[in-house]
Amino acid sequence: METCFQKTEFKSALRYGTSNIKESQGTRICHCTLRLGYDDITDKEKKEREIELEREIAQLKLRIQERDRTIFDLEEQIRGKDAIIVDRCQLIERLEQFHFERSSPDQDSLEEKSESTVKYVNVNENDALKTKQEAQLLEELEEERKFKVKLMEQNELLLQQWDEALAYVEQVYV
Repeated sequence: METCFQKTEFKSALRYGTSNIKESQGTRICHCTLRLGYDDITDKEKKEREIELEREIAQLKLRIQERDRTIFDLEEQIRGKDAIIVDRCQLIERLEQFHFERSSPDQDSLEEKSESTVKYVNVNENDALKTKQEAQLLEELEEERKFKVKLMEQNELLLQQWDEALAYVEQVYV
């Protein structure tokens, strides 16, 4: 039932690979998978393939170096932002502490006044100065809080970019 063409094709398929015969509606379909061994490739083809593979390896090494530089740069940016956030947090804490100390009543003076006679204190003179300073400090405190929130948002954005970069690197290089 096989024709000469099919026999030749089968011999070729057996020599280089595998074949699969299917019969559908009275017609035979021959599917051959050609597999060339390393010995079947000429020296010129081997050298060309080796050169191609060496180029691919060199490109991959360059991409890995670029990825490492990108990772290092992102880590440096994160460290810098973290340092700024820590500095700003410390400044905010100092301003809050200063504001708290200035606005809290002095317990010693209250006890002293209640035990002895009332002393005359010129409140009007220092009041205007204190309120201006307090208002300025409150403004600075509010600005620092806003800046802290902004830095935290930037830090979150950097962390998100970092995660995306790592995901990209893993996708591309792994």
